Amino acid sequence: MSIPADQALTITDALAYWAMATPDNLAMESPGREPATYEALNEASARLAALLRKLGLGRHDDVALLFPPGPDLSLALLAAVSVGVAIPLPWPMPQAETRRALARLPVSAILVSSICASMLPEMAHHAPPAIVFSPGASGRTGDFHIDGRSIANQTPESSPHEDDIALILHSSGSTSRPKLVPRTHRAIVSTCRNLIDARAMTAADRCLSTAKGGHSQGINTLTVPLYAGASQVILPDLTLDALPGWLNAHRPTYISTTPALLRLMAADEAAREALRSAPLRCIHSTASPIATGEVAEFEATFGVPVLSGYGMSEATGIAGERLGAPRVAGAIGTPWCDV
Repeated sequence: MSIPADQALTITDALAYWAMATPDNLAMESPGREPATYEALNEASARLAALLRKLGLGRHDDVALLFPPGPDLSLALLAAVSVGVAIPLPWPMPQAETRRALARLPVSAILVSSICASMLPEMAHHAPPAIVFSPGASGRTGDFHIDGRSIANQTPESSPHEDDIALILHSSGSTSRPKLVPRTHRAIVSTCRNLIDARAMTAADRCLSTAKGGHSQGINTLTVPLYAGASQVILPDLTLDALPGWLNAHRPTYISTTPALLRLMAADEAAREALRSAPLRCIHSTASPIATGEVAEFEATFGVPVLSGYGMSEATGIAGERLGAPRVAGAIGTPWCDV
């Protein structure tokens, strides 16, 4: 089953669709946390969004997010883009960089994890009104509360449109200082559809990403499985020592990672064997090129296709290799959009 092309115009629509169509299917899991079904994740996201609206945030408000990697960041992102514009701040990031990012943007509020809230007093002269997100002790996605004062005197009712900006991301900074890049709901959905088609992804997939949630690759690896109705494994801070245990516990069918981490996993016996024993269909590699000879070596080592994708924070997914399609050594694949 797939979403009709004209039905889910935002990632919020897609989450609501799967919560209705497959409420008991697993949407999100993370080491040490209780898994969340599509129904539970949708309810948690809708409740957090309603609380943000009650505080006065709406369609054109920029909401900065300061969270460590993990499922709480994913929940905050899903709720914030359904209300207004989400701006995930990289974590950890030097406080001077955080202050600079907040000073460059007309941020209406900052939604901050209680884990990170201790740094806010040191940024007080730059920080917007803070809304503190505190997870409950149960580990359930819907077990949380927020603490913040009203930002406006009325409760906005209008939801974002598909051509509204959903996210403002920090680029990787590969050419200069990181840039602030807007991404619309339409662009997010377009990337989801293209990657799902190129990787033949279905609701039966379990997707594991090694990317941080606040960056472009992390956003894609959050939204693409949700759009497909698949489940995803969200890792906390990644360590090579812990990765084999996570692979054996969560049994992913699809992994999104980088060439640098592929090299580390190929050189580590425990990680290499855990990858070989996982029920993988393919590995998606992005963020930097893989030398032509390395692709064949990785595929022989891990026993599955290693497919490259090319994109930019400024342009999302641009091109990539398709699972099962002919491949040309040294090429990035075929366009996913007009080039």
